[in-house]
Formats: sequence, structure tokens, C-alpha cells
Amino acid sequence: MTLSFDNFAKHAGHPDGVQNYCRPCYNARQRQLYKEGYLRQNQLAYRKRYTERLKWKRRIRRYGVSLEVYEQLLAAQDDRCAICLGVETYEHKELCVDHDHVTGMVRGLLCSRCNKALGGFGESAALMQRAIDYLNRSLTDPVSPRP
Repeated sequence: MTLSFDNFAKHAGHPDGVQNYCRPCYNARQRQLYKEGYLRQNQLAYRKRYTERLKWKRRIRRYGVSLEVYEQLLAAQDDRCAICLGVETYEHKELCVDHDHVTGMVRGLLCSRCNKALGGFGESAALMQRAIDYLNRSLTDPVSPRP
């Protein structure tokens, strides 16, 4: 049986530009390989091998920060979070690249807790100041608990 090229998915790596199998046959083959666990094992092995590499590619794409720039920032901050001065731990693994969402400029490296806190306040200095005032007020004038 002869099928037209319309029945095949595109594949840029092949000389004729299409897959070797027609779409229904390719899908059936992929389902069978997945059931046998072949695809899952390969995906896990790939992820394990290339996790670090993919992480840095993503950082370069998002923030323009290469491994060398990251290490320079880390050395300038004495291997500590720019806000809480905490060191990298197992929980945080690596410090997060903090950037201004408006300009896209990298500000420094933060632990995940400080990075999430900034994001939670929407990077608003006024809102953070209100939170500081609230904390200071609650320390000097605590509300008594309900009976």
C-alpha cells in the first residue's frame, strides 16, 4: 500500500523530510515502547545525564547568566544570599538568580526563601516597608490572645 507524504509527520533529520512510519503506525509503536518502559528509562537516564547542562542553558536563556558569571556573583557575595547572608545548603542546593522583572537586569543571588519572599511582595519596596512597620508595631504593642 502506498501512502502520500501527507500521512507522515515531518522529520528534519531525514533526507526526504518525513518520518519513517506513517502517523498511526508511529503512534502505535511509541505506545508499545512506553508500555514496555523503554521510553521512560531513556527519559530518566537523559534527564540524569543532562540536568546540569539543561539547567545552565535555561539560566543563560532566561537571565543571560553563564556559569562563569554565576561564579563571579557567588564569589562577590562570599557564597551567601544577598539578603539573609545564608549559605548554600542541601535544601537550597544553589542560590537563585534574582532579576528585575521590568528591566531584566540581574541584581544578585538569593536563597530560595528570600527569592520567594521578594516575589510574594511583588518586588514592591512600599509593600515590604509596610510589612516591616507591621512587624515592628506587633513587637511593641502585641495583641492579647482571645480567651
